[in-house]
Amino acid sequence: MENKTNPIEIRMGLREEYLPMLMEVEQACFSDPWTEAAFRSELSNNYSFYVLAFEGERIVGYVGGMSLYETCDINNVAVLPEMRRRGIASALLDRFFAEAKERGAQQVLLEVRAGNTAAIGLYEGYGFKPYGVRKNYYQNPAEDAVLMVVTLC
Repeated sequence: MENKTNPIEIRMGLREEYLPMLMEVEQACFSDPWTEAAFRSELSNNYSFYVLAFEGERIVGYVGGMSLYETCDINNVAVLPEMRRRGIASALLDRFFAEAKERGAQQVLLEVRAGNTAAIGLYEGYGFKPYGVRKNYYQNPAEDAVLMVVTLC
């Protein structure tokens, strides 16, 4: 994958030294970002896995989730605002789905802000379908979460 300056490399794995860069992405992308402690706890979670997008040695996006038996949950999909619309999220999701299948997942679940039409469109392009709503799930600002699922073949 290429962008206008440097190639984007997709890599697997969360490491302690990546946490400061992940926090930068997290804070740039979300109004209610995860804490460093939350990411740190993921380091020792055998069910969690992360797919990272690097521009050089800088993390510009990631997908993190957890696979347990036949189900995989996506916790976060994030790409720095200035790096969006370059296919990075799609490259991350492609690798995430491949890893989920390798881990035996038969379906992938996620929740997304009801007003995040760009993300909903991306997920629908991967075959995700809404199956429910969590009222006022998100804060800063308060917003419903749309629950989505896709079956892996």
